[in-house]
Amino acid sequence: DSRQLTARRAALVRAGREARAAGKKEQLGYISLPRLFAQAKKAVDAGQPIPDDVRFMGGMTKVKYIFVFPDKKDLVLAGDVEPYDKQNPARPIGLFCGRPALPPEDQVVTLRHKRRDPPRNAMQIVSDIIKDPTNRRVSKAEKSQMMVQNVGPQTVRYINIAADTRVAYVIVEADYLLKRMAMGVDPSPVAAVRHQKQNDRLQFNRLWLVPHYEPLLVSDDGLSYEIRGQGIKLNASSDQFADKEASLAAEGYAKNFTKYFPQLAAAVPSYADLWNITDLAYVSALIAQDRLDRKAGWDLSWVMSEKGFPLTKVTPIKTAETMAYYRTGAYVVGGVDLRFVDDASPKERQKDEEGKLKELPALPADEDWALFK
Repeated sequence: DSRQLTARRAALVRAGREARAAGKKEQLGYISLPRLFAQAKKAVDAGQPIPDDVRFMGGMTKVKYIFVFPDKKDLVLAGDVEPYDKQNPARPIGLFCGRPALPPEDQVVTLRHKRRDPPRNAMQIVSDIIKDPTNRRVSKAEKSQMMVQNVGPQTVRYINIAADTRVAYVIVEADYLLKRMAMGVDPSPVAAVRHQKQNDRLQFNRLWLVPHYEPLLVSDDGLSYEIRGQGIKLNASSDQFADKEASLAAEGYAKNFTKYFPQLAAAVPSYADLWNITDLAYVSALIAQDRLDRKAGWDLSWVMSEKGFPLTKVTPIKTAETMAYYRTGAYVVGGVDLRFVDDASPKERQKDEEGKLKELPALPADEDWALFK
């Protein structure tokens, strides 16, 4: 019953807040992936829409732990769960934390497994416009528009990910919003993260988001994991095709963006959505790397099949308009560039010597697939 699930989520949120206020162990919501996808398959086989509590993982807004129960043939995600507003079905928002709920189809995309570089002559085009003596009396806004028109729209290229998925859309959206904010086209919602003026010569600066985690905490038996670290950071380079030292302004911006990313994500739903997707990609990488599906005895064939779990089709973003914005003598041209899938893999691990993870996994008496506590 949906009302019972909503009541349980609300009770879980209240219990979590009270526990944190009292300094007690955190309260977690648990989602069984095999049972979640079994519910989805049951609906699809019956020709029915997938229920909302399946489509939005029971309102989970943040995944923190992964538990394997070989004897129960179960693979469970644990994390923050709360009621959500589903007015926007593409991005249901948690009512308390403001983060989007985790859709299992993003998990499917990252399990199954973009970038378009600016034209190689883009910097020459920009330089020619700046140096052209006939443009000396042209306003800054007009020069910026000349750059946009001469460089032209840039084609978005997708690598290792289907272009017509929600995941692909969010990646392009978040990266484009990043470029607009970094160039000063859009104001930053966090005062400490603002466009830094570059007063020296014309210089290209590339900014791109990458997964960024602390070493994965793993139990002695290899069946419990804690995902640690922020999950996202911003890199900067002075070369559009290689990693080279960026300008001080770009480096400073990347550092502040990374430092205050949680606050940015709280203000910009697209960033929070990208953070969730990166976490799910991390989980998918761990499932493949440690063969967690085999450990749990979970048959992934329906999830992995193109004819299995149905993905929502999104109109692919094929081009992105070039942005040019004048800032105190420096011109910057930006496009869409984001590395994603290859970096989302747990490369470093730390043994749980204090036994923290032993206290957390606990199946409920009724083994309800949706929410355990």
